[in-house]
Amino acid sequence: MNTSFSKRLKAMQESWQAGTEGTSTTVEPGLYTMQLQNAELVESQTSGRLQIHREHLVLEGESQGEVVHDYMQLETDKGPFFIGMWLSRMGVEVPEEAEKLEEVLADLVQQAPMYTAKITISDGGFTNVRVLKKLESQMPEAEAEAEAEPEAEEESSDEVTTKLLAFAQAQDLEVEENASAADLITAITAWDWAAAELTKDEIELLKSIEASIVYPEKKPAPKVQPKPVLKPAVKWQAVLRSKK
Repeated sequence: MNTSFSKRLKAMQESWQAGTEGTSTTVEPGLYTMQLQNAELVESQTSGRLQIHREHLVLEGESQGEVVHDYMQLETDKGPFFIGMWLSRMGVEVPEEAEKLEEVLADLVQQAPMYTAKITISDGGFTNVRVLKKLESQMPEAEAEAEAEPEAEEESSDEVTTKLLAFAQAQDLEVEENASAADLITAITAWDWAAAELTKDEIELLKSIEASIVYPEKKPAPKVQPKPVLKPAVKWQAVLRSKK
């Protein structure tokens, strides 16, 4: 079909391919055992922002052998937070210097870790891969499902930031009202937190950002002292008679 838009559509072919890459997949939403094939920094063709392009190989099931693509935004308010969480789940130390991220990604690709992951498709048709748990070795799909973390709806970045801000303010930490998630995490993880003074929800929140939680030492159970054995009373009269 030749319309007045044909030339403009043809001119945007390169950005169209880059923008739609990884937005469709034949892999159905669900839980999978996967292996990282690639993870590299790329520049968005639309916004120009840096993002991580990931390639996940499906290891088992009907979709075995297929590669699923997704992207993790870096230059956004919550991008570093979610990328840091992903690296931690992969058993990788999150670099303190952002410029070392490329090196960290290259090392991770060399390791080719395996993991359980949940695939979801957004309303806009974008594929999202949520890594749940790194696997030490390949295992049958049934075992992977059994050992995977409980599936729960992932909180939005705004909800996470709101909870972090509320916790920081309740603990009288000096944070700005409009502080980013990264700033809040930095402020909170700078301290050790006593578990005895936290609620269950607060402990779960601190665990999610890998903050230091100090648990009370378990005191050993007191030793039970043996009861003294009472000797039978001695009848002196009987003893004297026996000596006669």
